[in-house]
Amino acid sequence: MFRRIGTRSNRKLKRSRLKSRNVSLSNECQTTSPVLNRNNQLDTMGFDTIIRGLWKNIPMKRRLSSFCVDPMWFYLYMNKERDYKEDVVNWMLRDESLTKEYVYVPICHSNHWNLLILCNIGESMESNTKSPCMFLLDSLHKREEDMEPTIRKFVSHLYKNGEKKEQEEVLNIPYKVPKVPQQKDASKCGYYVLYYIYRFVLDSPDDFNINKDYPGFVSCK
Repeated sequence: MFRRIGTRSNRKLKRSRLKSRNVSLSNECQTTSPVLNRNNQLDTMGFDTIIRGLWKNIPMKRRLSSFCVDPMWFYLYMNKERDYKEDVVNWMLRDESLTKEYVYVPICHSNHWNLLILCNIGESMESNTKSPCMFLLDSLHKREEDMEPTIRKFVSHLYKNGEKKEQEEVLNIPYKVPKVPQQKDASKCGYYVLYYIYRFVLDSPDDFNINKDYPGFVSCK
């Protein structure tokens, strides 16, 4: 299921219904987004429009096991000026995203898009058929920035609020940065993330096993 909550670039965020810890996002987030459409880069508004169209063309059977996070959520989670971590986590838990086999988290950070995929994230670490794992798909694979600490903190926060697992168990969830098709220029990263989502939803198995079940466009070798 794809939900949209105020994905706007260079516009004020739409009014949010969520209020947490006496903080209203509709009041606190009345600011322009740093995710700008410059040099032909895809902004959050454009991303939102395209993913909605793609989602409608995906068979319902494939959509039922997937959840696509609004592209503004992770940005808000990482916002250093205001602390929206609890708000973002509560949004995701409200939508029961952790019950889905695949959770797609588009990330726009440091003027670059990449994609976090959480697989079987609510299952047991000892499962032989549905092992939890995390993938970061990056169309600029040689970038120096290491996203793993931030991503693990984000996932740990989800589990802490959802009371799913112990902290140590979350830290042991495998984290992979597999080889994926790479962009040829400096502006198409957002489109590659859309491509990754579309292909992964269509090609991923019903029961994902990290040891063997990679879609054809992904390689961990």
